[in-house]
Order: sequence, then C-alpha cells, then structure tokens
Amino acid sequence: MLVNYYGIRCTYERYEGRPAIVAEGSYEPELLRAYEFRQEEGRWLHFLTDREKDAVLSVYSPNGSMTFDDKVNKFCTVTLILFLLHLAAAVVFISDIYLNRQGDPIKALIFAFITLIASVVLAATVRVKYPYSRFGKMLSIAIFIVCGIEVAAVVICLCVIFRELLVCADTCSDCGEQCEGVGRIG
Repeated sequence: MLVNYYGIRCTYERYEGRPAIVAEGSYEPELLRAYEFRQEEGRWLHFLTDREKDAVLSVYSPNGSMTFDDKVNKFCTVTLILFLLHLAAAVVFISDIYLNRQGDPIKALIFAFITLIASVVLAATVRVKYPYSRFGKMLSIAIFIVCGIEVAAVVICLCVIFRELLVCADTCSDCGEQCEGVGRIG
C-alpha cells in the first residue's frame, strides 16, 4: 500500500513484526529524521504509532493509498467555520421572517445556502481525501445530518404553503360563484 507521509512517498509493510512505512526514493536525511524515520538495512523506516497504524489499516483496499499531512486540520477548520456561518445566517433568516425585523431575509437566505453548499462540499472532500480523520468524519456526519433535517423542513414548509394556496384558491372560487350579481347598478 502506498502512503504519502507528510510529502514522503512510502510503502506500508511489517518490519520485525511491527507495522512500518518505508521511504521510497531519495530524500534528505534531515527531512526523514524530522519525521522519526531511521535507517535499517539501508532503508529508511518509520515505525507507526497505534493511531497511524489504525489509519493505515482503515483504508479498505490493500492496493489503496492514503495521505498523512496537516492539511486535514485546516480543511476541517474551514469547514466548521463555514458551517457555523451557515447556522448563524439561518438564525438571522428565521428571526427576520418571524420577528418582522427590518433586515433583508433574502440576503440571509442566499448567504445561508451558499455557506451550506460550501461546507457540504468541503466535508465531502475531507471524507474522500482523508478517510482516517476522526474530526473530519464527525464534522461531516454532523453537517450531513443537519443538512438532511433542513431539507426535510423545507419540503414540509413547501407542502404547507402549497396546501394553503389550494385552500385559498378554493375559497376564492366559491366566493366568485356566490357573489355574481353584487355591485351591478341598474
């Protein structure tokens, strides 16, 4: 299995019964030592911690590949910020509608929609690119659950609005039939 360990191309194997990754190609020894690689039998090895081993073994395909780097935390942080902005915009939208505030609810709705789409895209990217990240997994699950709840709420609201429009149309047609001669003079 190929492993990209902080920019170092490696393969996963067991060395003396312990899980390890072996650096492929030539890298500066200082770089390898910085990531706790050590030279054994002419090869640069890094023995995996339990967390790293779990991450490597969580990749489903034995011929798959995975990446270790610090970008996952940045992705997750940006995703969380976008999601919190979405929730804040949704609260502003709801308060503008129900409390009859002087704000512009359409702008809040558009901003909430854009931040929701951005957070869903980033959450999906984190899940695909960094499947071992617990923070990414929990964040994406929370975003997808809230997104599902919001979609269900929108569908219910649209059904209620459609039903009310049908009742209103029925009432108007009844009124038109009963008041045919009203208002005519002569």
